Amino acid sequence: MGKSILILDDDVDFNSLLTDIFSQANYDVFSEQDPEQALKLFEEQGFDLVVTDQKMPNISGADFLRRIKTIRKEVPVIMVSGYLDNETIRDLIKEGVGGVFLKPLNVFSLLKRTAELIEESQNDVSTGGDEPENRVSAKTEYASSLPFKFRSYPCKSEVSASFAKKLFSLRNFKTNLLLVGEKGIAFKGICEDLRGFSDSGNEFFVYLINDQVRPERLKPIIEKAHEQMVERITFVLLEAQGMAQAEKDLVVKIARKEEEYGVMEIPVRMIFCLQDDLDTLYERGAIDENLYILMGTSEARPPALRECPEDIPILGQQYVVDAVTEKNLISVPRIDKTGRNWLKEQSWPDNHVGLRELISNTVGRIQEDLLSAEHFKAAMTEKDPTQADLSNEMFLDILETTRDDYSRAMLILCNGNREQASRALGINGKLLENILSAR
Repeated sequence: MGKSILILDDDVDFNSLLTDIFSQANYDVFSEQDPEQALKLFEEQGFDLVVTDQKMPNISGADFLRRIKTIRKEVPVIMVSGYLDNETIRDLIKEGVGGVFLKPLNVFSLLKRTAELIEESQNDVSTGGDEPENRVSAKTEYASSLPFKFRSYPCKSEVSASFAKKLFSLRNFKTNLLLVGEKGIAFKGICEDLRGFSDSGNEFFVYLINDQVRPERLKPIIEKAHEQMVERITFVLLEAQGMAQAEKDLVVKIARKEEEYGVMEIPVRMIFCLQDDLDTLYERGAIDENLYILMGTSEARPPALRECPEDIPILGQQYVVDAVTEKNLISVPRIDKTGRNWLKEQSWPDNHVGLRELISNTVGRIQEDLLSAEHFKAAMTEKDPTQADLSNEMFLDILETTRDDYSRAMLILCNGNREQASRALGINGKLLENILSAR
């Protein structure tokens, strides 16, 4: 008897296409359009693999995945969808999805991944769940033991887990927070994690690089916050130690609500991102006494990647997901054992930025299902010509700010109609909502 596959997709035509693909590959195929019927069929029969759509009327593919995993956890699952954002892909992999494919399908890659997953699943059963040294596991541990969501680090090491707990303990800081980390640390991602700890959805997080710290940019944000009656504004100074004197003075005025900012009724707090010690900067004269006193309230130190090598392969796989989305690829490659070990052995002087750049470069060059150490080594010697210099964090922030401003301008032109604005911009409504809520 051949290997059996259950297909769930509410689109009749695409369901039929998948059925034909797997039938012609000599699989025994059972297809359903209704999730409840598919669940009933799954309970009654044994399947070697499940292929499901993500977006369906009554239940999402992720919910269907969770339900079948409570029945037979060992059965591998492939997700096929017309569109998935990065966060959804990460969550699906965390939930145990063995493959993610975007439409239009690469049939060869789909069939190859299907065969791999079925073989791996059977090997797991025959070995009692132990993973042989010479086999790449389909499982990637994204979940940590932390009782809260944290994406900046997978927290598989004690150092990163301790930092996450420290940041969580500071989540309700009232006035100012200092983040001190090396070059290339993902300060913005860390602040997004901090933002996620908040119980309030009614606050502004405003990310600023130095040339954006000026009255003509900040006053409209403050006015809009008053109009929308937000509960709090958090200004994140991503390059705090490089601020000019005028920028330092403005930050102090806003934080202390002095002069024209004295009429502010909304609570304001600041996050200062530094690469050097606060005391060192003060002794060097890089910051004055007013700013020194303002910054020195609470402090957390994000670890360098070399301090938490267990996290690096998992971060690398997350960046693979990002690169696949950015390059409009149709499947998510995995990092094999040689690649994971090689990534852990590197010192990563540019930390998250350097790791992300290498992964993006590799995915741009290598169109394969598995990424090895040799692939990464080759990618280090030649940059991906389709990508901007990802190490230039200021350039990326300027691009993001321009995108945000353009999106808000389009919303004004569309008289506040978000659906019309998203169509005019050529982006989906969820992305527009994320842009509008970022300030």
